[in-house]
Amino acid sequence: MALSCTKQDCTVGATGTCLLLNKPAESCPHVIVSNKQAEQLEGVESPAANTTAEMEEIGRTFFSGFELGTSDAAEIMRSSYGTLIAVLGQYDVGKTCFLASLYLMTACRQIGDELAFAGSMTLNGFEARARRLRRWKEGTLPKQLVDHTVLPDPRAPALLHLALRERAADRTRFDLLITDLPGEWSTDLVKDASTAGRFSFLKRADGIVITLDGPMLTGPERHAAVQNAKLLVSRLADTLDLDRSVPLVLMVTKCDELGMQMPSIVGSVAQHAKNAGFCPRVIPIAAISRTPAEVSSGTGVMDVIEHILGRNPIWTPPKSQVVGVQKGRNFARIRG
Repeated sequence: MALSCTKQDCTVGATGTCLLLNKPAESCPHVIVSNKQAEQLEGVESPAANTTAEMEEIGRTFFSGFELGTSDAAEIMRSSYGTLIAVLGQYDVGKTCFLASLYLMTACRQIGDELAFAGSMTLNGFEARARRLRRWKEGTLPKQLVDHTVLPDPRAPALLHLALRERAADRTRFDLLITDLPGEWSTDLVKDASTAGRFSFLKRADGIVITLDGPMLTGPERHAAVQNAKLLVSRLADTLDLDRSVPLVLMVTKCDELGMQMPSIVGSVAQHAKNAGFCPRVIPIAAISRTPAEVSSGTGVMDVIEHILGRNPIWTPPKSQVVGVQKGRNFARIRG
């Protein structure tokens, strides 16, 4: 008896277990049961082969979603592991620009030679966030690059889905679920620990990105910005008690305006994160460069993704490292 499934990337054929229903595979309406030996003897074509042929004839399917909720994300993670990346930071520091840049780089095949686009359930959401970048006036970028993030449900996070696949022989697939949160969420968490409840989803995060405005860290507001970043790290460590082994990235944005020079004051934030038990990685980026002749748009963006996926050669994880489940975490992260 052979098992196959009409749902993309389902592993029932290899494991014999349906992760969607957590029941015997034969009870799942998406599973196709066939007897290969009988079909070969009788000359009967496999139902799974018919289904595959029909899917190839129909072509690629595009989803209409702008963003996903936690229940939608759970549906994805029932069939394959989803890498949840939380992008935090205050208002107008470049969080949504980071998402727009990642989308445009993927669309233009500029994410490197080792990874390729493998689908998205939120293409419309990415496009909506990048539409201002398509409206240039006299060859210059608009002053406001992206719209301010507003959530339909102010209590639940919005997630954007992007699937990447390795071009290597094993063709490992990565389903990225990246948050797009209003800056007010991070500001409220810094000011009031009682708002931490809306961040409970971070217990499941595979990577946390704290976004810092590069030019602000060199101006008169730098000390306030650094203090807020340290308080945010303390909230993650003390109030939310997050797993310290989760990759933590201090993403310094708008570095094209600084000639890609790292503000020295970032070191104090990194040291504070180390003292809290994290292993931070500081990455400067230029998501949408205003000086493309000197600094290319998208510089550093994939470094953030590669580091969280454990693919960055500068940060080499152990070959086999299983991280234990902590306080409500649904999946253990397996590196290597």
